[in-house]
Parts: sequence; structure tokens; C-alpha cells
Amino acid sequence: LKDLAISKAFYGKPGFTPFGGDTAHSYLIIKTGKPLIGLFQSLFEGNFLTFNHGWDEYAQLSEKFDDVRPILKEL
Repeated sequence: LKDLAISKAFYGKPGFTPFGGDTAHSYLIIKTGKPLIGLFQSLFEGNFLTFNHGWDEYAQLSEKFDDVRPILKEL
């Protein structure tokens, strides 16, 4: 991610709002309903997708969840 402010504005159009993170530290967690997106400026090379296994939409541990790793292997 090259520009955190531009990405924040882009995702703000469909309703994503800040949930966590800190722009002073070059990252922001945004959400709309259940979906969460992490925006990280210049902290990683390239674009990628990660999953926090066992977290709910409020970043709290959840005992029941679908582990996406077997689903990914099947795809």
C-alpha cells in the first residue's frame, strides 16, 4: 500500500470506517458490518490476503469458526 489516506478514502465510499490501528504508525483497520480490512502502508511488500483464525468481527476470540486453510487447499 503506497498511500494510506487514499486507501482510507477509497474504502470509505462503500462504508468502511476506522475500527483500529493508527495512521501515525502507518496502519489502519477498517470495517463495515462484519468484514474487516487491514491497510498497511509500506510495512509489507506487495499485496496479500490474511485471515485471523478464530477472531470474530470485533477482533475477539471466537470458539466456533471455519478454518479457511482446508477450504483454501480445496480451491
